[in-house]
Amino acid sequence: MKEVGKIKWFGGYNPNSGKLNDYGYIIRKNKPDLYFNRSHIRCKAKELTKGKAVSFETGINFKNNMEQGFKVKLLENDDKEFIFKEEVFQYLSSEEKMKLEADYEENSIISLWQYMDLTLKIRLLFKISAENMDTSILEKLQEENKFIRALIIIAWIKNNQDKKDITYEKAEVLLSVYLKEISNKEGKLEELKSIFPKNREYKVDIKRDWMRWTILEFLQNCNNTNIAVDIEDGNKELINLVTCINEYIKML
Repeated sequence: MKEVGKIKWFGGYNPNSGKLNDYGYIIRKNKPDLYFNRSHIRCKAKELTKGKAVSFETGINFKNNMEQGFKVKLLENDDKEFIFKEEVFQYLSSEEKMKLEADYEENSIISLWQYMDLTLKIRLLFKISAENMDTSILEKLQEENKFIRALIIIAWIKNNQDKKDITYEKAEVLLSVYLKEISNKEGKLEELKSIFPKNREYKVDIKRDWMRWTILEFLQNCNNTNIAVDIEDGNKELINLVTCINEYIKML
C-alpha cells in the first residue's frame, strides 16, 4: 500500500566506512522512521534532500526481516489523483503545491482548493487575477474563511466590472467581520501580514511579480481603473473597502 512521508536524511558521508551512505530514512506520521536503500528509489538521488515529501511502498527485507521502503519517489511527481487525496497533498510545501498547480488546467483549481493552506489560496487568487484566468471558476469554490471569501469576490470583479460597486460592499462586510474575529486572537494578526502594504497609502505597483503583491495591488489589478483616482472621485464602496484594509494595517 502506498504511503507518504518526508525525508529525514539520505546519503551523506559515513566516517566509519569512509564511503557515501547508500541509504536513508523517511519520517512517517504516527509510525517509526522507515529505512530505504538507494536501489529502491524512483527519482534522482540528489533530489531526496531533508524535508522533501515522498511517496513509497513498504515491504519486508528478507535478509533481516525488517520493514523498509520501496519505490521511493518525490510526491510532486506521483500520480495526481493520489496526491490530491486528503492527508497526502498536505505533505507538499507551499512551493511544491504552487508548482503542481501551475501545471494544471484552470478547472483543476476546484479539486485542489480544499487542500490548500491560507497563504497558497491567497497567492492563487493573485495569480488568477494577474494572468487573467477565467474567474467563473471562483463561483464554484467552497470557502468558509471570510477573508478568503472577500478576496474571491474581489477577484471575480476582474471580469464583472459592471457589478464592482455592490461587490466591493460585500467584500467590505466580510473583511470587517473577519477583522473583528481575529483582533483578539493571539497570533492571528500576523497571519496575513505579508500581503498588506507597509505604508497606509493606496498607491500601488502592479508591475511587480504577483507573488510579491500586497492586497492593494491585487485590488488595483481587479479594479481595472485607478483606485487612487476612484477614491478621490468619491467611490463610496471602494473608500469603505480601502478604509477597512487600513484598519487592519493599524493593528499591525
